[in-house]
Amino acid sequence: MGELLNYNSYGRKVEDLWFSPAELFRKMQGYQSPLDFYGEAPEFLALREGYAEDLRRAEEAPSIFENLNLRIYQLPDTAWSHRIVGAFSNLKARNHPEQAQVVMVEKSEKTQLVSVRAPKTHPVGADEICLQFEGGGRPAAAGIDELPTAKFEDFQQALVQRFCV
Repeated sequence: MGELLNYNSYGRKVEDLWFSPAELFRKMQGYQSPLDFYGEAPEFLALREGYAEDLRRAEEAPSIFENLNLRIYQLPDTAWSHRIVGAFSNLKARNHPEQAQVVMVEKSEKTQLVSVRAPKTHPVGADEICLQFEGGGRPAAAGIDELPTAKFEDFQQALVQRFCV
């Protein structure tokens, strides 16, 4: 349930979300417990279905770089890709614990949103990479709000140096 509520908070604007967080909170208050909301609310069913569809679309995205230690995905500038970027990054990290996972979402022709997950087998370095490009986060998971597209090669080189050497 927490993962779906978190998923519903990702988006460039509230209109990109399935429900505004305030609206979802009001709907939850009508239930005796959060578990009742999870099992009965049509809004939660819509979230589960939306999540599954967004994840299906993300899974179709090809990796733009891949080796034994690192995989980079590129998603388009769409509402679904902004909603699923965090969950997709976490899923890929769980499914490929030996690899660093990077998911990039186009924001414009000039910038990318970036989500970085260090390998689960050695969960450090994501923050160090992102800090070099005006991002931040934790050692295992970090991000960059606006990576200039012109800096992608430098970013990729930093990833390779950190995770592939």
